[in-house]
Amino acid sequence: SSSSVPTYIAAVNDDPEKKEVLEKLGATVIITPSSEGRVDLVWLMKHLASEYNIDSILLEGGAELACSALEAGIVNKLQVYIAPKIFGGTSAKSAVGGIGVDYPDKAYMLSGPVISTIGDDILIEYKVGGE
Repeated sequence: SSSSVPTYIAAVNDDPEKKEVLEKLGATVIITPSSEGRVDLVWLMKHLASEYNIDSILLEGGAELACSALEAGIVNKLQVYIAPKIFGGTSAKSAVGGIGVDYPDKAYMLSGPVISTIGDDILIEYKVGGE
C-alpha cells in the first residue's frame, strides 16, 4: 500500500479533488511542467533528486512512456521480462512506441545482459547506452 511504501505520482494537470484523494491514501502528488502535453521527465528526475533525495525510479507504463523516457535520456538500465505466453496479432503493441528509427545505427544500444529466472518468467537486465 502507499502508506507503507512511498508512492509518488507525477501529473501535468493539477486536479485538486483527485490530488486530495491520492494524498489521503498516502501518495505524494507532484505537478510537473508540461513537455508536449505530458510530464516533463527530465524536470521530474531533477525534482525527485533535489526534493526527495531519489536518484533512481522504476518507470512502469506503456510503449509511449518507454519511448519518452529513452528520448529524455533518463534511462540507464532496462529490465525485460519474458513470460511463457504468446499473444501475437498483426496489430500487437510494441514495447517501445514513438516513430522508431530508420537505420540500425540510430537504435538505442544495450549492453551487458544479465539473465535470471523468476518462476517461469525470464528477466534480462541491460545497461542502456552501449558498452
